[in-house]
Amino acid sequence: MRFWLFLVLAFVVILAACDSEDEVLPSASVGAQSPSTTETVSSTETGHLSSSPSATEATPTSSWSTYEHPSAGFSFQYPADWSLQDYATEPKVRIASFNLEGWTMSQYPPGGIVIDLLRLPASQVKPRPSDAADATLGGLPGWMRTQPGGGDGDGPWAKSVTYAAISGDYSYSLIAAFEDAGADESTASAVAESFVVQASQ
Repeated sequence: MRFWLFLVLAFVVILAACDSEDEVLPSASVGAQSPSTTETVSSTETGHLSSSPSATEATPTSSWSTYEHPSAGFSFQYPADWSLQDYATEPKVRIASFNLEGWTMSQYPPGGIVIDLLRLPASQVKPRPSDAADATLGGLPGWMRTQPGGGDGDGPWAKSVTYAAISGDYSYSLIAAFEDAGADESTASAVAESFVVQASQ
């Protein structure tokens, strides 16, 4: 009788141990995943992006086109659906958020953005404006300045942003003009970040 009682007790203990393992292992697995699950839920609820985006998320410039000037020694990226006007014989390129064919500077389409990228001899460039802020153009230390209207306040646009930097004997500039004074400057900023000056320049 004692033998059977001992056998039943041993069976109950083994069963209890198996049950507790079944409970512990899944909760440990869930516990390992719960920080990201909690982060995703709270991110969705608060409207904030996760601090570490997944590898599958595309960067804003991943689908952009790349342009390399044949003689001026610089390249940059720009939105693939923008138009580009190549001044191959001059160290200058113009890109725009609208079709540049037949466009005149007297009027911008609603929301239009035009960006000029150019290279000039450093000796021909005016000194840095006193109201400019420190900035970089393609990693080169330089300055940035936002102004209402055109460069001198008399252009057909509502706002302009200029980035400028010097490398070697040349000054490189990005000048963005916006039809809307409240326009988002992030595209112009991303073009400036993508700007690259070849090492030989």
